[in-house]
Amino acid sequence: MTQPDRDPHTCESRVGDSLANEAVSAKTSLPEWEVEQKYFVDDYEQLLQELADGGFKRSHEEVHCDMYFQHPSRNFRQTTEAFRLRRVNEQLCVTYKGPRLKAEVKTRREIELALVARDEAHWQELLGHLGFRALPEVRKTRVVFQPTNDDCQGFVVTLDQVDQLGQFAEIEKIVRDPAALSEAQKSIEELASRVGLMRVQKLSYLAQLLQILGLE
Repeated sequence: MTQPDRDPHTCESRVGDSLANEAVSAKTSLPEWEVEQKYFVDDYEQLLQELADGGFKRSHEEVHCDMYFQHPSRNFRQTTEAFRLRRVNEQLCVTYKGPRLKAEVKTRREIELALVARDEAHWQELLGHLGFRALPEVRKTRVVFQPTNDDCQGFVVTLDQVDQLGQFAEIEKIVRDPAALSEAQKSIEELASRVGLMRVQKLSYLAQLLQILGLE
């Protein structure tokens, strides 16, 4: 049975690679910058066609359960940082997202590490003892699209069905050279325009969920 292509940017891929190799390569140890933009999806079927015409194919589907945490001594809303445990299918990882840079396209440092899935409850307990407070869980089903031509290499497009929030699309590129950030930001905006994604959603899924729940 042919295995689907895995997105090297996702928790599932990183966890699987870590468990398989039990070592971190020099490439993955380099600092990573996450450059991404989130969009409202107005016409799902039309977007699927635009992605196919634009050089992307459906790769695989993931189920995400994200638990974000409030820091005990600094306000992540003010610093624009984020810290979470993410479960992707049967895999687990921890992610720190640094402060957002001033840019139209969301850009920030990202550190993501694989964890052992069976230890999830222990991690939650440990973080609780350290003063971190868990926020409402963000749940979504994500369909990952990979590029089929050289022009789109380095991009990952995902279509998300988020519980209580609806459908969204994200375009992401991981950058390891800070000098390339501006070009990555511009290329994401250009790709979004080509596939008909025009309405940007600046709020994170967590921020939207907290608003709906009256906790913002």
